[in-house]
Amino acid sequence: MLITLKVDGSSYNRLVAKSEVKRGYLLGLSPYFDDQFVLSPIDGTIERISYNREEQALRISIRPMGGQQRAA
Repeated sequence: MLITLKVDGSSYNRLVAKSEVKRGYLLGLSPYFDDQFVLSPIDGTIERISYNREEQALRISIRPMGGQQRAA
């Protein structure tokens, strides 16, 4: 199972595919709401990062670590 989140494109140079993230890790700012943070909802590994030019947003896919099946 992958969890996919969108963040503002300004986080592009900060995030790295295949890196581990912990629950609560700051991924970036929301592309939809001003000054809202997007935090990782789970402990996991960033599987993919893609950029959407139209939305000027990053799409980040996170795979849960170990036996963790779903986010709270």
